[in-house]
Amino acid sequence: MKLLIVEDDEDIQSLYKEQLGGDYEIIAARTMGEAFELFGRHWRKLDAIVMDGLLNGLSTVTLTRHIRARFDKPVIANSNSDYHKKKLVEAGCQHWSPSKDKLENVVRGLRSLI
Repeated sequence: MKLLIVEDDEDIQSLYKEQLGGDYEIIAARTMGEAFELFGRHWRKLDAIVMDGLLNGLSTVTLTRHIRARFDKPVIANSNSDYHKKKLVEAGCQHWSPSKDKLENVVRGLRSLI
């Protein structure tokens, strides 16, 4: 199974890779441009996408809409902002709110969706 992880925080991205790398092939983007590029190249082979709700200060709502135009598999987004949570869900994300156990929530969510 193949995942696209879109996360600008290198430490969090490393945790995702550490936690999920045994079960999934991971490709990772740290910027919006990388996310668009990697999605464009790999979308047919992806099983799910996990993304930060804000990437380098920019909302990933536009990215989510782009993804949802041709990708019907799970898209999970995390955001501390209630406004962004609402917008990301409206754009088509399945959503788990971050907390101290954010990564555990994402892993649980992925396993329930795939």
